[in-house]
Amino acid sequence: MKLIVLALLLLSAKVFSKTIILPYSYYLDIKDYTWKGPVQITIQDQIITQIQNAPQNAKTYYYITPSFCDAQVTLSLNALGGTHNKEELKETLEIYLQHGITYILSVFDPPWVKNSYLELKKKKFKLPEIYFSERPIMFSTKEYGELPKEIYFYSESFQEILNEFREQQNSRLPILLIHRYFPENDFYFTSESLYILKNLAKNNFLSVATFANKYSTLDALRVGIEYLQHPISIQWSQDIKKEHIKKLKLLPLLNVYKNLFLLQTQNLNEEFDFLNSNSNYFNKKIFPKIENSISFQTDISEKTVPFSSYLEFIIKNPSIQRNLILGSGAGNFLSFHGISTIQELKIFGETIQNNFYLKSAIENSCKYIGVNNNRAIQVGGKAELILFKKKPIENPFSIEKVIWR
Repeated sequence: MKLIVLALLLLSAKVFSKTIILPYSYYLDIKDYTWKGPVQITIQDQIITQIQNAPQNAKTYYYITPSFCDAQVTLSLNALGGTHNKEELKETLEIYLQHGITYILSVFDPPWVKNSYLELKKKKFKLPEIYFSERPIMFSTKEYGELPKEIYFYSESFQEILNEFREQQNSRLPILLIHRYFPENDFYFTSESLYILKNLAKNNFLSVATFANKYSTLDALRVGIEYLQHPISIQWSQDIKKEHIKKLKLLPLLNVYKNLFLLQTQNLNEEFDFLNSNSNYFNKKIFPKIENSISFQTDISEKTVPFSSYLEFIIKNPSIQRNLILGSGAGNFLSFHGISTIQELKIFGETIQNNFYLKSAIENSCKYIGVNNNRAIQVGGKAELILFKKKPIENPFSIEKVIWR
């Protein structure tokens, strides 16, 4: 009887075991962000079991990186000024996997998104891993009026904000603060209140949304907060101390600001042409819906800072280049799910112009949202990989295959 059971176990192991042999490729070594190879990688049951040298004279080579993390998406919004429903959530998540994004931080989403995601997971659908942020904390603001309290925590009382902050300390995710100046507001974070929250954070860390405002940014940096969301303009960056820049971990949402700038200058055609040429999903599913959506969004009265000033700040501060965190802001207008993650990465690559721009998506954003597994491509490591036809710096949309669970 024991022999029969043993035989059945061995048979089932063979049946459910899965081996994948990838084509000849160069892989990204995240110790120094250089391409190594050519090699051929073998995967057994989602684990890399072999990396062996490949011929030097093959006609075709691919490029392999670890999969990506996106540290800021809003899954309930559709990027064309509308909202998603429960039925559309599954397709949205599958788009992320198609673009090699396997870990996501959901922010500004109502509770139904998490509930629907958990229902989909029970049905064993192949989906990215999603982490769900607690409600962003902010003072009451006259700029927005009443906001949905299931999505935001806001109050006129700093004591109530402190109480909410303490409750959120049980989460291992960053605690999000919204710090945006509006002239008519009676309540706002002062340097003193930010300092109190920063010291209270202990094992957590604060991530402050500044909306690219000079004074919000300076307030946060002066009290020692290191994680900021939204870009910084070179026009006023001289007011930031060098020691603060060295410690800064920036999630700049550049693609969101680029879209806003192109929208205001009515110069979106070049970006759409690139996406139509390189993304089948954009060409077939999104572009046909765009024209009417753009027509009612072009009249924006607020004048924005030139987009190039945000890039110049990164170019002139090399210490920031290796500390960038990739958050696409997907769900914002024209920031399409999955696609905007790759657009953000493309902007980083064009700005930094060395392979360390990939660190933003492979290590920094993953660490930010609490992905603790070793991301290196190595024997014994998890097979969470993207197979590109070309180097990502040449065409980040040239994804041939995504290996994920």
